[in-house]
Amino acid sequence: GTTSWLACHVPWKKLDIFHMLTTVPAAIPGRNIVMAQQGTGGECFKWLKENILFAPNAAPDDAFEQMNEMAKTVTPGSDGLIFTPFLTGALTPVDDHYTRSAFVNQTLKTTRAHYCRAVMEGVAYNLRWLLPHVEKFIGRRFDSLNFIGGAAQSGTWCQIMADVLDRPIRQIEDPRQANVRGAALLAALALKHITLEEIPHAVPVQRTCIPNRDNRKVYDAMFREFGNFYAKNKGMYRRLNTLR
Repeated sequence: GTTSWLACHVPWKKLDIFHMLTTVPAAIPGRNIVMAQQGTGGECFKWLKENILFAPNAAPDDAFEQMNEMAKTVTPGSDGLIFTPFLTGALTPVDDHYTRSAFVNQTLKTTRAHYCRAVMEGVAYNLRWLLPHVEKFIGRRFDSLNFIGGAAQSGTWCQIMADVLDRPIRQIEDPRQANVRGAALLAALALKHITLEEIPHAVPVQRTCIPNRDNRKVYDAMFREFGNFYAKNKGMYRRLNTLR
């Protein structure tokens, strides 16, 4: 629910305490699932809607669609605006419950549209921070990633993920229902109505977003500053959030 995470099946149990990575038993016998959770993901977009862009209880029914359309109007990198999505602290690849969220590098030209895109990009930067640690943990590179959840309804966010992570992103059809569909497929597997090999073909992909190489330079630079901001300000956050 609302978190940002990476997961996959592996055949073994493992723990990386230094980067807060572990495995838990999967529903499929003989397999485990990598647990790599970062905290707020899609919740950041909801927070922006309810606390910044619209008055309390006044957001229109199509608020998310409007925000998505606004994000489309801003160039990759949000004109230098960075959002750090640590609304509940940082979880992986660091355990830091003192750090908090920020919009960095605002100017008089910063608009609502910039905030919308910066939130999308900030969640993607956080996943990029996690990605190499998960790939090292499992011992291989992801050829592509499936994108599910409420945020995956956005084609714009899907492309941002592809560009920032430099991986093809498969936007699953009806992504908010992915967990329900998964539970149904596991039940069908247990009842021997389908085989394990049939499951990938039963998961429809709406579109695949391919990384745009033209955006590589700006996103590489923005990601470096995302990491620099965390490293240089984590001490300040610790001081501020131990005062009370």
